Amino acid sequence: MRPMELYNLCRAILSILGVFLHLHRLLPRTAVPYVSTALRETLKEVERAEAIGAIPPGSEERRTLERCKDVAVKGWTSG
Repeated sequence: MRPMELYNLCRAILSILGVFLHLHRLLPRTAVPYVSTALRETLKEVERAEAIGAIPPGSEERRTLERCKDVAVKGWTSG
């Protein structure tokens, strides 16, 4: 293997490694808005269901959504 080929191979491997090492920092910035929107919409549906009496107020669904919302907001902003 010629030196230039070896150099290109090492550079490609380091580039791929760099992408994997920084992927955890890049992904949340793109995923959080979608997750936040889905949580808000689901919470609105739960509120409507509580309003018409389909589920009782303070149900397990509502508590779970509130917990997810707290983790999503606090967890992503602290990193």
